[in-house]
Amino acid sequence: MPEDTEPTQTDIFQQQKKTIDTLVGILAEQGIGQPQQVVYAAPAAEPAKAPNYLIYLAVGVVAILLFKK
Repeated sequence: MPEDTEPTQTDIFQQQKKTIDTLVGILAEQGIGQPQQVVYAAPAAEPAKAPNYLIYLAVGVVAILLFKK
């Protein structure tokens, strides 16, 4: 009596279903299947203002004029 070793579509379906169920179980244990909580980042700090060189120039000119007198 020859043995039928070729798998049928039902056998393949059952094997795939068992594999998927196993993977889903492992993912559920690890907590990967659950959605992650949203993490909000702090807003970026304001960039430091550049020094106002015109004010420094004006103070220097005024100082030179005051000391010349």
